[in-house]
Amino acid sequence: MLPGGPNGEGTWPADGGRIPAARSSLRYVGRWSPASTHGARVVDKMWGGLGLLALLALGIASGCAGKTIRTDVSMSWPRMWLDEAEGKALVVMEAPSPGWRLEFDHSEKAPRGTRRVLLSARRPDPAFFYPQMVVEQHVITDVDAGMKIEVFARVIDHDAKHPDTPYDRVTLAPGE
Repeated sequence: MLPGGPNGEGTWPADGGRIPAARSSLRYVGRWSPASTHGARVVDKMWGGLGLLALLALGIASGCAGKTIRTDVSMSWPRMWLDEAEGKALVVMEAPSPGWRLEFDHSEKAPRGTRRVLLSARRPDPAFFYPQMVVEQHVITDVDAGMKIEVFARVIDHDAKHPDTPYDRVTLAPGE
């Protein structure tokens, strides 16, 4: 006798391994073996994985769709300016300590042939100590360097998962 048979008692069924159609969720007619259900388990896992990916994509899309961009409010801190790296636009932020992080969230088309770049500046984690020294944080965007760019940013907590903080227009400093 082999352990792990289909009757749940760790043995093979007395009828030679045939599973009645009423008890089988796989509609498999024939002898039961661990190999005969392996393909079905792989297919079940594949469909479960595809469902998870679909839900993840919907969550990401809904996170981008729910953003608020305020064009009438302008922010000048933290100080930011544009640069270029590898043919793409680079945004540089001057932060008061190394604990700050600059993250590229999204870019989108804007009127008059410009591109909007949406950034998040994350505050430092208060559980750690950081030296008080001015540092530059760089983030590369997906926008070509020659295009006209409008930068919008928000300041959020270090551990914010899905922040509702709106993006404000950034007054860019002259390039360094």
